[in-house]
Amino acid sequence: MQTSISGAFQATLRLSSLLQMGLVAAAVLRTEPLHPQVLVMLSAVAWCDRSAIAYLKVWRRG
Repeated sequence: MQTSISGAFQATLRLSSLLQMGLVAAAVLRTEPLHPQVLVMLSAVAWCDRSAIAYLKVWRRG
């Protein structure tokens, strides 16, 4: 016999988001600007990357 679901939580973190946050942090913390080719390359990689980490938690009554 199955119990009914009382709640669920799901979170997804795209790995490209981590890359973008690292790129922004590097641009802010460096004294000299990043090379434009590096910015274009990392932006293209972040845009194309669809890998992610997902977390799912389900609560059941019973």
